[in-house]
Amino acid sequence: MLTKYGYAAWVVTLSFSFVYVPRVPDFFGELFYDIIGDPFWAAFASAGFYPCFILFIVWLTELVVIIAARAIRVNDWKQRVANGDADAMFYLAVAHQDGRGVEKDEHEAARLYARAANEGHVDAMYEYAVCLRDGRGVPPNLDLARVMFGRAAHKGDDAAQRRLYELNESDGTTVAEHHAT
Repeated sequence: MLTKYGYAAWVVTLSFSFVYVPRVPDFFGELFYDIIGDPFWAAFASAGFYPCFILFIVWLTELVVIIAARAIRVNDWKQRVANGDADAMFYLAVAHQDGRGVEKDEHEAARLYARAANEGHVDAMYEYAVCLRDGRGVPPNLDLARVMFGRAAHKGDDAAQRRLYELNESDGTTVAEHHAT
């Protein structure tokens, strides 16, 4: 999806390419026209290779804008985490888990999920339980994973209910037996 500035850059470069680039048909333009048959691509075919290059530059510019926006968003989340915002903790944890905008760090992701879960964030409870179950960023702890899945399930998370059931089925116990211990 193009941002407001990316769209403007696309329009400007596209209009520039059709006005100032010499009309040289090429193989790729002809191929687009033969396959798609769209008059828009026919215009590209008549303009030659240069519009494709220009669109690549626009795409690259858009990518830089997206990366910069992600960095700004991550910095905002870090500031909000310092103020105790559970949503920001969750989103920053996801960023650390996936390595988007920050270095991939499963330990930091699990720590942030735990903090957000303690603040009552349902999605963080579920994700922290998954970390505990699978040993992602923390040592595996099935008992604590059951507790976190149970908390999320109690708040209405259907996926947590299913995972809690699966976890209990895997060791042949019931939820009531786990509450008794």
